[in-house]
Amino acid sequence: MNANWRDPVSALVDGMDGWDGAWTLVYAAGQVALNPAESPTPDQGLGLVYAALDLSHALTEIESIAYHRSASVAVDLGDVSMIDAGAVVAAVDELVVAAERAVMRALAQPDADISQTLLGARVLTLLSAARAELDGSAR
Repeated sequence: MNANWRDPVSALVDGMDGWDGAWTLVYAAGQVALNPAESPTPDQGLGLVYAALDLSHALTEIESIAYHRSASVAVDLGDVSMIDAGAVVAAVDELVVAAERAVMRALAQPDADISQTLLGARVLTLLSAARAELDGSAR
């Protein structure tokens, strides 16, 4: 990942926890995947588009929890240069990995019930699918 992305992504990843943190991280990852500054080549763009679709479904699942969205922060890291597609994929991947950790920490809370556990399983499956799209192993 290039220096332009290292600081904002690292700052965003630090301290994100629970369902609200997962929502913020998944939203940011989806924005990075869908908002390139220039048009990616078909090979570069296809994995990002499919990953963004899985991330969108994960957001919908997270939003099905009756948590207040006021604690979630919608973050857009700005235009992404596709000159270094690897940096874009690395940024999205780092955000998704952090979201997976946030979901796992939410599920480890003593007050997590069966509905949250099932929701967490669905969200983790979608996040895993997004990562598979990013590295090409899903195609």
